[in-house]
Amino acid sequence: MATTNPADLIFGKLFDAVDTNHDNYVEYADYQRIIDRYTAGYKLTGSDRRAQALKAAYLTHWQELTRSANGSQRLDKKAFVAAYRQATTDPSRFTMIEGLVHAIFDLMDADGANEIGKEEFAKYVKLSGSAMPDAMEKFSAMDTDGDGMVSRQEYVRAAREFLLAGDANAPGGTIFGLV
Repeated sequence: MATTNPADLIFGKLFDAVDTNHDNYVEYADYQRIIDRYTAGYKLTGSDRRAQALKAAYLTHWQELTRSANGSQRLDKKAFVAAYRQATTDPSRFTMIEGLVHAIFDLMDADGANEIGKEEFAKYVKLSGSAMPDAMEKFSAMDTDGDGMVSRQEYVRAAREFLLAGDANAPGGTIFGLV
């Protein structure tokens, strides 16, 4: 897909990260595999509040994407990028992305301190299937107050900057499995 729109390039990378079976389509089953990977990696049962929140956030996320794609339950890269673009430019839909960001933050924040440390972040990056080389550098970039922890506010801000600033290397990409 040839594009010069920086946001579309980011959404294309997201497509590649979400297409967990590498069939060049994204379906809810791809999101379910992501959910399963995290719940297994964090040893969560289906009744755990974090597992339930993660599943609900991904389901809402998927429903909003398919709504943007005229109800299609199987999105190729072009349709996925278009749906993501709509979701990030329509203010009534951005909440679905933030819901996912909060659910992922809660997943990492195992001790409930409302901030994540380097070990919690490293575990998430490893479970996301991302490469680790510059993950800690991105962690430090998200830690805007320099206290060695990433607060919920810093984490959400990083996600927004990644999705809206058009920088595929922004630290918030780690939130979506891009390192």
